[in-house]
Amino acid sequence: MKRVATCGVAILPLALIVLAAFTTSTQETYPGFALIPAGSFLMGDHHELGGIDHANDEYPLHQVRINSFQIGIHEVTNRQYIEFLNAALPRRAIRIDNGTVYGTAGDIYCETQSATPFSRITWDGSRFSVPDGKEDHPMVCVRWHGAAAYTNWLNEQHGFQPCYDAPTWDCDIAKSGFRLPTEAEWEYAARGGRHKPYSIFPWGDDPHFAKANWPQSGDPYEVGPMPHTTPVGFYNGKVHRKGDFHWPGAQESYQTHNGANGYGLYDVAGNVWEWVNDWYGRDYYRASSADNPPGPSRGSPMPDGKPYRTLRGGSWYNGEYGHSRVSNRNPSYYRGPRDPDHPYYAIGFRVLFTSGFSVASAAEQRTAGLFLNAAKAAPGYTLFAPKHGTTTYLMANDGRIVHSWKSEYEPGQSVYLLPNGNLLRAGMLRVAGGIGGGEGGIIEEFDWNGNLVWEFRHATRDYQLHHDIKPLPNGNVLALMVERKSEEECIRAGFNPEMLRDGQLNPDAVIEIQRSGPKSGTIVWEWHVWDHLVQDFDRTKANYGDVATHPELIDAHGSGRGLPSFWNHINSVAYDEKLDQIVLSVRGFNEVWVIDHGTTIKEAAGHKGGRRGKGGDLLYRWGNPVSYKRGTNRDRQLFQQHDAHWIPGGYPGAGHMLIFNNGLDRGWSTIEEIVLPLDPNGSYRLDAGKPFGPEKPVWSYKANPPDQFYSAEISGTHRLPNGNTLICAGVRGVFFEVTPSGDKVWEYVNPEVRGGILAQGEMPGRDHRGHNWNAVFKIHRYEPEYAGLQGRDLTTGKVLELPASQRGKTGLDRLDARPEDGRKGGKGRKKGPERKKQ
Repeated sequence: MKRVATCGVAILPLALIVLAAFTTSTQETYPGFALIPAGSFLMGDHHELGGIDHANDEYPLHQVRINSFQIGIHEVTNRQYIEFLNAALPRRAIRIDNGTVYGTAGDIYCETQSATPFSRITWDGSRFSVPDGKEDHPMVCVRWHGAAAYTNWLNEQHGFQPCYDAPTWDCDIAKSGFRLPTEAEWEYAARGGRHKPYSIFPWGDDPHFAKANWPQSGDPYEVGPMPHTTPVGFYNGKVHRKGDFHWPGAQESYQTHNGANGYGLYDVAGNVWEWVNDWYGRDYYRASSADNPPGPSRGSPMPDGKPYRTLRGGSWYNGEYGHSRVSNRNPSYYRGPRDPDHPYYAIGFRVLFTSGFSVASAAEQRTAGLFLNAAKAAPGYTLFAPKHGTTTYLMANDGRIVHSWKSEYEPGQSVYLLPNGNLLRAGMLRVAGGIGGGEGGIIEEFDWNGNLVWEFRHATRDYQLHHDIKPLPNGNVLALMVERKSEEECIRAGFNPEMLRDGQLNPDAVIEIQRSGPKSGTIVWEWHVWDHLVQDFDRTKANYGDVATHPELIDAHGSGRGLPSFWNHINSVAYDEKLDQIVLSVRGFNEVWVIDHGTTIKEAAGHKGGRRGKGGDLLYRWGNPVSYKRGTNRDRQLFQQHDAHWIPGGYPGAGHMLIFNNGLDRGWSTIEEIVLPLDPNGSYRLDAGKPFGPEKPVWSYKANPPDQFYSAEISGTHRLPNGNTLICAGVRGVFFEVTPSGDKVWEYVNPEVRGGILAQGEMPGRDHRGHNWNAVFKIHRYEPEYAGLQGRDLTTGKVLELPASQRGKTGLDRLDARPEDGRKGGKGRKKGPERKKQ
């Protein structure tokens, strides 16, 4: 047989390479293989090139640890594959029918030229061969089962147990021996150690057409019958000559550029798509285990209803740019049966060798409950209320529940543990024809034993409690409220009617409630946005003016865009006893506002009086100076934030303000700690014509890469006594704790979803808004010395999540809501509150 030189080096059959290797220490790197060191990396799309707005299957980025392994420097060639086929003939391990090669269980292994003209292999009735000088081109027209069977044969030849259990084709990736790489192993190897920064292609970020066999690369194999593969390793930076390769193109010589990656692997971009071990799971990155992930136990159904295995790396036919990105995932459905005119002629594979390791099975992968509890985590008990459940939980750092309270209502949305050990909880009512604008309407207090000791309902079609409450030192409760304003009322207040998107507005208010009976309360203080407006649209109105000269007022038209009915969208309220001030997180303005609580109701409605002499006007605002015309969009620092509050006295950063900066308009979340520009009198410094300071946070937490931490809505954070920061990524139902340097030391995923509790290995579906069903508004951790915990039974109980043995039996795994589904509410409103006269 004539041997064709490939890149100036003869390619030996893989069986001979392995046999030679076994004459030396098995700890050495085998000829033809590259040693990939153990390590970790962030798997996925680091460059937002995989369609983040279209259910990018390369998200989320997730940390993966990989054991050391060896992998073929080149893709398996036609020469190497026919050695396997010819060895299988006398053993009757294959059969040939109309040119197609089958395994004994009936699985297709590959096709010969008798079955498809695209194959490079012939069958003459007694032997397989490669007749056209393409021995050292990658094997094509091979199916996944044919690739897996090839690795089993290698294992049998050299004393290893097969990794694949035919005919089920289950793979034990922890066994020593040869097999196909997992997706994680393939991507880790293909990156070539380029992690700082992560690159788009194996060699870097440039889509270099002279480093890979892509369409229009210009190499001399792009003519003649398909497939237009090149010999493996052809793109090695050398000048090649037609006399050595006998290519079909007219060029007498061809200069290549070196497309090898940092580990010396060739053709991980282009030439042929490469089979990997994993089923294609569209959402697998959301559930992937951190150590040697084996891939999903089942694949996502394709349009024909069947699951398919995964391909990586791109090819000569469609490898350019996007397909050959290192992170790109491709279900084989789109390269095989969906393309009847181009079946499998751009698909090959390469082989991995491993000395074995321990790995969790797919059923044992952790998807809920405790993930991390390091020694540096702050001790205490975490209180949380799943948004789609009616139970509130108190949990120890080990992920076990120590106490719980049951209500009739889903959260509406905050919960607090009071110093007397009672639970204060906002609940969600649904009122026919109600005002909307948030979720709430009822406040409940339960004693430690779960008895309801107080409730306050405040929800009609014209006003409703929503989002957040805050217990005060005097025993009263602050609460957010929205109220309905008709189009006529808006016009009278100077609004441009053309900007009222819904023909009305639901502005915010803050009320203070004093208990007056087991099921009643009195409003003893109130503040309304509506009393502090300024507008420059209608000169005939009393509140006509310029917000730039009156930043203590609220511009009726905000940023100048159309105004939704839920206009301000205040989502949190907090209180500082020393200052006697309230801070509000105003999502609709991308700001935090501070107001004076030291006012009467009358003073709070005006512009004078109170401890600071400004009545109910804003004392301070920060985050978006566009809203008061003292800056541009470049000056904006908050992005639809939540949970603004003062860090309490005695804690690191005391007196600073902490904010969960959701980042909805930029694609990642951060935690911001700002130092307020307070003067000794408790007022806020503001220079003429300038926005309120500070110019930047004194501390911020951001993930690396930033979009690894992203919760577009809800969410919360607070400082812990040891200086760490507790964070609730609310939309995802993920709680975690970071040190001041940003190291994660504790992590937990809420397992409760609508309808029940997830089993380990199951994933939450999404509600009608796209939030995970395990979403949580915000959380609190109480230190062991907290007064409300003294004398209580804090014996740790069971974990909340169900065991992996129940996976698939709950009926809750990835159970998405229909878009038209709403949330189940509570009962209607009872008698309204009393209103205390001032």
